[in-house]
Amino acid sequence: MPYTTPTSAEFITRFPAFTAVDDGYIDLMIGEAARNVDDSWAELDYQPAIMFLAAHNMVEEGILGRDINTSGAITSSKLGDAQDSYANPVNSDSSSIYGSTVYGRRFAQLQRVNVQAVVLL
Repeated sequence: MPYTTPTSAEFITRFPAFTAVDDGYIDLMIGEAARNVDDSWAELDYQPAIMFLAAHNMVEEGILGRDINTSGAITSSKLGDAQDSYANPVNSDSSSIYGSTVYGRRFAQLQRVNVQAVVLL
């Protein structure tokens, strides 16, 4: 897979939850996310990282209306007046700006593998 920016069609194939989102908006968000990933990343991680970050950013902006990906497993449910309670997401990293969505957590995993940590003395 060469270092090419993913298309909105590739994004929708990977993340069908975004099917109803306008292609132009997806392309815009892919372009924004691509500024955070470069060819120093492993070639196989390049496109997935861009797509995960774009999905994270869209969810953070509320494009899906509600985010089913920020919730953990259902811990309780009630039928009368429909109420559900959710656990905290597994592997949530509250210290990370990407910890609020499953997409952001996947981006952060790829980032840890591909970006050298800087040590300040």
